[in-house]
Amino acid sequence: MKFRRSLLGWLLVAAGLVAVIAGWSSVQSTRDVPVQVAYLASGGLIGVALVILGVGLVGGDDLHAIRAAVEELRDRFDDLEFDLADSRGHLDGSASRQDGTRTRSSV
Repeated sequence: MKFRRSLLGWLLVAAGLVAVIAGWSSVQSTRDVPVQVAYLASGGLIGVALVILGVGLVGGDDLHAIRAAVEELRDRFDDLEFDLADSRGHLDGSASRQDGTRTRSSV
């Protein structure tokens, strides 16, 4: 699913660039201003819209991957924090005497 969305985004970017280039070459080939405006509207604006849509799809896919990596790091940090608290608890427990009183070094 993620690969399809990213692939669709890149295809839209490519199609948008082709539309912009086709519109530009059509505008360059004529000197009639109303025809140039029509080519600009059909090729240029639609091409820019396709590029923006494609970049949005690719960027959204990248953000999803970044969010997943952050969640993985957060889980690792939580595990590390739990292990550290557990090992600290073992150290504090070993510093007490058998009668339940604490030694001076552990206070």
